Amino acid sequence: MILVYEYLGYRLKLPHSFISADIVEKSRVCNGMGPEGFGWMIPDTMYGLDLSPAGDIHDWMYEYPEGLTKEQCDDTFYENMKRIIEQDDGWAFTKWLRGRRAWKYYKAVQVGGKEHFNGGGSF
Repeated sequence: MILVYEYLGYRLKLPHSFISADIVEKSRVCNGMGPEGFGWMIPDTMYGLDLSPAGDIHDWMYEYPEGLTKEQCDDTFYENMKRIIEQDDGWAFTKWLRGRRAWKYYKAVQVGGKEHFNGGGSF
């Protein structure tokens, strides 16, 4: 079940299990944007704005999909990135640039995330 909940200062969509999970389990599963170890290539920030909360929730949903499809998890990831961008006080042009990059991250998980979905590892 997906809820809208306050997480790290943003109102984001996330599963109930993410809210109730302890910090040890979250740190085991969640690593921000991109596959673990690729932070140098896939940054957590987009033009100065940290979007790793969306990546963490997406990692969690891939590990524990709770009946959701990969498509639903990816769509929630994209929506959460857009929510963070819109809730930030940035300039309109910067929001537009971030939105373009968020779309690319979304397309990347649609194409490259299959092997990581449903407990196959965090992405």
